[in-house]
Amino acid sequence: MTTLNALLDQKTRIQHAKTFLTDYPQETIATASRIFQLSRTTLSSSIYATPKPLRKGGQNRILTPSQEQSLNRFIQSYLNHGQLPTRGVVLGAISHLRKLDGKPRPSDSWFTKWWKTQPIHKITTKPIARDRISAQDVKEVKEWFKKYKEVVEKYQVQRQDIFNFDETGFRVGCPKGEEIFVPLDVKEVRILYLYKSFTNKL
Repeated sequence: MTTLNALLDQKTRIQHAKTFLTDYPQETIATASRIFQLSRTTLSSSIYATPKPLRKGGQNRILTPSQEQSLNRFIQSYLNHGQLPTRGVVLGAISHLRKLDGKPRPSDSWFTKWWKTQPIHKITTKPIARDRISAQDVKEVKEWFKKYKEVVEKYQVQRQDIFNFDETGFRVGCPKGEEIFVPLDVKEVRILYLYKSFTNKL
């Protein structure tokens, strides 16, 4: 015949044994072990085990929840204004918040662990070459042909000496992508503002 103890898992039987010993303090662990089909060692270890101290979360927090929310809004706003929220920018913002509280700058290792807990991820920007952007401008195209004609006439370049190349080997002034931290729904960022920065230097 199947007993009730046989239908219960060990954890439940241990709990029942503890309750039994509480209700009947005159009984021994040996008796409880026999009744609930447990080894004395298992029941004793469970009864006399040192309880683990409760963790007091938040003692080592660098940022408060409200500061983290503000920081995520800062990243979104920074991106909306055409700026790149790089590691240096985000870490600088965190350092500023810490400074306001009279606390030191967090370590780089902390930042590496922290950003992975936030609703952001790291992506690499996709720069657009200056020549590809300027090629969309009619004024730029006319100016290019004007200079082209002047060079051909100045150096008396013959038609058979002119070769056509694609853009593969001639992407001058195209910077590498940068790693930035953006909201999870942002999958791609192209550095469109580079055209403005380049033309200001010309």
